[in-house]
Amino acid sequence: MKKYLIFILSIVVALLTWIPNTRLFLTDSSIGTILILVLSIFVCVFSVIYNKHSRSLWYIFSFILGLSPILFLIFVGIFLALGMPFAP
Repeated sequence: MKKYLIFILSIVVALLTWIPNTRLFLTDSSIGTILILVLSIFVCVFSVIYNKHSRSLWYIFSFILGLSPILFLIFVGIFLALGMPFAP
């Protein structure tokens, strides 16, 4: 049950980071960015903790999806460094 809950929370983090209609990360929302960062840290920490107890691909995928805000910042930085037009 834990692995499914962590995986669902990681999907929520990814959706709230990447999908334009639902994105709260790096918008002018007062609590959106903080909420996504806290949820992302929660998912990553618990994915690592639970993966140590029972090895499962669910936790690895949850960890990768939990890193969505960091991956988003990396992609934005790459696009801006290359001079490509990017509108978050």
